[in-house]
Amino acid sequence: MKIRYKVITKQIDVEPYGLIKNISSSLTERGYTIYDINSKEIKFRYNIWQFGSRANTLNKIDGGEFVIDASMTKKITFSYYTSPTIEILAIFASLYFILFIDYLFVIFIAFTVFFFLLRLVIAKNIAHGLIDSLLQSPNSRKY
Repeated sequence: MKIRYKVITKQIDVEPYGLIKNISSSLTERGYTIYDINSKEIKFRYNIWQFGSRANTLNKIDGGEFVIDASMTKKITFSYYTSPTIEILAIFASLYFILFIDYLFVIFIAFTVFFFLLRLVIAKNIAHGLIDSLLQSPNSRKY
């Protein structure tokens, strides 16, 4: 399940090949997995279920797609999404505990919804920062 956000569109003034190379290397360095790449688009995702620390998952978007229009308009379109799978599982677990153990687990549902809304706001900021940093020249990028 994915919640797709509005699309971010920016004008570009670089060659599409160099931009695709820049985007793919930057996404790989940031820990994203590129699963489809061609001359006009790059699709990527972040595997939240991978083995390791969960400390950085709040600072990642779950996936997205860059589409490069190299015609007369010369623009790049970035659409990104987040997946509420973890939050849905947590809410169902809380409902189970509310029904069969204690009603005080309703507080856990409130925290889950709050942190999911916080994650949506953070994802928007991360997406804008990601596309802005990718459109900079490769030598002046900051990580």
